[in-house]
Amino acid sequence: MHIEFVEIANFRKLLSARVDLSTTTTLFVGANNSGKTSAMLAMRRFLSPRRCPFEMHDLTLCHWPKLIALGESWIAARDADEVVDLTIAPWVSSLPTIDLWLHDLLAAGAWTGALLGLILLVTRPAPRVDGPHLALTHRALHGFGTVGTIVVATLAVTGLINAWLLVGPGNIPALATTLYGQLLLAKLALFAAMMGLAALNRFRLTPRFETSIAAANHRVALGTLRRSLAVEAGCAVTILALVAWLGTLEPPVSAM
Repeated sequence: MHIEFVEIANFRKLLSARVDLSTTTTLFVGANNSGKTSAMLAMRRFLSPRRCPFEMHDLTLCHWPKLIALGESWIAARDADEVVDLTIAPWVSSLPTIDLWLHDLLAAGAWTGALLGLILLVTRPAPRVDGPHLALTHRALHGFGTVGTIVVATLAVTGLINAWLLVGPGNIPALATTLYGQLLLAKLALFAAMMGLAALNRFRLTPRFETSIAAANHRVALGTLRRSLAVEAGCAVTILALVAWLGTLEPPVSAM
């Protein structure tokens, strides 16, 4: 996995900044007090919060009046025996944020998007399924075989590299004993299941579907493809949920 660029907002003097990262080495060049240290520190704060926790002066100076006013409103409500509004919404626009743009997302989006298109094709109501539609469905399934192979290879390589960097070689033996490790293992198992289903679709179900079209008896083959793609899509949705959950946890390598 390669982080293509990072967008940082509301961190120290960086009200809104973008940092493009090279695939090999990224060099920060700029005048004194231009934000180089702030950009590097922001990435450390977000990516390794246990070793590099946030501090009060990380908040952008121009947002302090708003934050002070919010705090004073809490005090005033407490003194007046009123209900204090503890919701996060008023604070969000003033808090530090970071967005990481990853190449992995392109491959995952291509696979998930293709699955959605294939499901729409195979779940078309029976009265509307005719010869041209069956031919289109077969071409889509056959075409996705090649593209899917490239996407799966990309996801496998980048995913393994990403897991290696986030877990660390020394933490692999204890992976199953932590929540992060258990979720990661579940993600890998589901990904393996998706690879198996993709191979089944390409090498067995799609050729069988082609044969059934020629024999004018496509209902059984189409139903089998429908179920296989539905399970594969379910795995994809679960993987996305696991990735979102993993994003809220500190990776093992941060604790080293």
